[in-house]
Amino acid sequence: MGTAASPGENRYQNRAHFLGAAVHLMRALVIDHARIRGADKRTPPAGGLFLHGFDPHLEFSETEAAELMALDEALDRLAAMSVRQAQVVEMRYFAGFTVEETAEAMDLSPKTVKREWAAARAWLHGELRSGASSPTEP
Repeated sequence: MGTAASPGENRYQNRAHFLGAAVHLMRALVIDHARIRGADKRTPPAGGLFLHGFDPHLEFSETEAAELMALDEALDRLAAMSVRQAQVVEMRYFAGFTVEETAEAMDLSPKTVKREWAAARAWLHGELRSGASSPTEP
């Protein structure tokens, strides 16, 4: 984020910037929790990809933890191609924002959010499926 802000100074450019940072932190916390759960398997089993949403209050299985870690890695690769799509996924998936809430937070139209969400989900499904079928590294 740059240099440290003095007390009372706002480090965020606007509401969208703040929400983006908060959601990214939520993602990091969820992924850290998955790592703590001891899910050291990087590749989830084929099928059962749960890109429908996630309740952070629920405990998740070792398989779900592995899926979260695989999703985290795939999101990093997606962000290298499309930061906006990765941010939409973070807001929709990790924060549970609706299309409208995501649009407002990112200063986009709901139609754009729907398009980016659909494209990102399709790419992530393909990425996660191909990772599930490839051999794991020792």
